[in-house]
Amino acid sequence: MKRRWWIYLSFILCCGLGACSKDANPGPERGEVIQFGKTVDEGSESISWVVLACEDGKALLLSEEVVAYREFHKKTNTGIEWHESDVCTWLNTEFYEEVFATEEKEKILSTKVQTKNYGSDTADSVENKVFLLDIREV
Repeated sequence: MKRRWWIYLSFILCCGLGACSKDANPGPERGEVIQFGKTVDEGSESISWVVLACEDGKALLLSEEVVAYREFHKKTNTGIEWHESDVCTWLNTEFYEEVFATEEKEKILSTKVQTKNYGSDTADSVENKVFLLDIREV
């Protein structure tokens, strides 16, 4: 019997949302919850994001709640790395295009995401707009 792994997705974004400090143009502070993007399936509700970190006018955001349920990859191939997965493709195409307005997309920064196929010696990186925490970060 083949197992399919479903992922309960809380997403990560890196955004240019202001100064992230208490200067003349303060941005969000660490721990603050902000609204950014709209759900597609549930009546266009705003998505709540927790600010994990702020540095140099950039904020790292984690969705406060599960936003979607997706398989990591449709094929049960255990050698699939993050950048090759169906969920990575979906997050950075369909999800990104449908959830964020044009002005929000302008604030979302590409982030270099290190990928590692556990059990192998290879490590790659990929530029993503939206990504997941890896097992160590969780």
